[in-house]
Amino acid sequence: MAAAEDFSFVFDKMAFSDRLLRIEIMSDVIDDRQSFSPTSTPDIFKDPFQRSSDENDPNGNSFKTKMDCFSSARVIDVHVSSAILAAKSPYFYDLFSNGTVESKQRVITLHLSCAEGEAFMDLLNFMYCGKLKTETTAALLDLLMVANKFEVASCVHHCIDALSPPTTVENALLFLELPPNMRMVDAVQPLIIAAKRFLVQNFRMIQEFEGEIPLPILQEILSSDELQIRSEDIPCDYVMEWTRKHYPDEGERKEVLNKNLIYSIRFPFLSKEKLKEIFSSKEIDCVGTLKLILEALFHKEEIPYRRKNHSAQELHPEMICERSYINKHIRIVKIDTPHKECMVFWNIKKDECLTLRDRPDSLASQFIYFGDQLFLIKAFSTKNKEGFPISFGLCLQMASKAEINVEYIFSCRLNPSCNFVMRSRATEKLYHKKMVGSPDLLGMNWSDFISDNNLYFIDNVLYLRVLLILRT
Repeated sequence: MAAAEDFSFVFDKMAFSDRLLRIEIMSDVIDDRQSFSPTSTPDIFKDPFQRSSDENDPNGNSFKTKMDCFSSARVIDVHVSSAILAAKSPYFYDLFSNGTVESKQRVITLHLSCAEGEAFMDLLNFMYCGKLKTETTAALLDLLMVANKFEVASCVHHCIDALSPPTTVENALLFLELPPNMRMVDAVQPLIIAAKRFLVQNFRMIQEFEGEIPLPILQEILSSDELQIRSEDIPCDYVMEWTRKHYPDEGERKEVLNKNLIYSIRFPFLSKEKLKEIFSSKEIDCVGTLKLILEALFHKEEIPYRRKNHSAQELHPEMICERSYINKHIRIVKIDTPHKECMVFWNIKKDECLTLRDRPDSLASQFIYFGDQLFLIKAFSTKNKEGFPISFGLCLQMASKAEINVEYIFSCRLNPSCNFVMRSRATEKLYHKKMVGSPDLLGMNWSDFISDNNLYFIDNVLYLRVLLILRT
């Protein structure tokens, strides 16, 4: 069957062709890459002079199409068989058989952009021999769009089969830059989903990516709940830097930031320091945005058991959904008198606790900015020599390069009273990367810890409180 459909031996042979395709590739033609109806015979398929390219005027001068007068045009003449093109493409079938004057012309002129020119030649080759010449992702996507435009379904399927899920940021961006009509094709959807997921999972790599990330794609990435980042401060910093780089004009930058990007940031999960920073930024001038930042700040300042339940009317629904943060979200209350104290609240879901059974590392909180120093809280499973978990542990780690005396008190809510019960207390001198804490915080083995009868889990959530006091 494949051999019977291979007509490559007659490609561009005048003896076996009844039409001449004049392909005019223009560097300044806007590529809309949209589908259109062949029954209307668009202007790009009309020979303006309705003559063959080898006809002459009465003075012996050869006729040229109006596009030939542009020095930027590259013209390629290809002899084709209308029967072969019509058999492979409903577009060409309608063009050659719709009964209009243009359908009877020997010369058919196509005006294509540079992006489409090479891909269209690959498409013609496929229509004659049924094989793909191109292999790179960029070339396959160009061919896919042209094949879809000219309704060559067999080539569309071959391109999709040849394309693989993206393995680089550059290729993932190519998938997401496909025009809307191509992204809606059912067979393309799995590739689009894979591309978006790849970018979401590699956001830290995108920060180092030197190419251009278009605004719509950046919005798609930031809208994902699965974004793998250490904290919400990271996308916030990236958005601010991205707008400064791409919009040097202050007015335009403010418009893009306040209307398109700022609502991609989850304000309730920003650190208090970052909220204060963007609140004081001159680039944030939208009253509604400033109100949301203030609400997030007040929400963090309130003591948890007195905290109001913010409604979807106060905060946008997409802004109160927690992402899959690497550094888990915490709430902090600072008290300056009579001592410098910092109270940290960390709610850990039971599903997250269960992951500690097999993971070699710990669950880490967001950074705690306290007393001009940085701290982390880490939850872990203490393991025996065989690597099996034996208890649930909690520790405090110094993240900045300094020495400081800190008193810490670890507490946990307990059913049925739901009051916090102190589980560990000590005063230690901390220095960079030193960890102190309790390898068995709740005084029970691992099987009891994860059982349904564990009274420290309230609605499958472990409520932890860490009090830090600076000591001289």
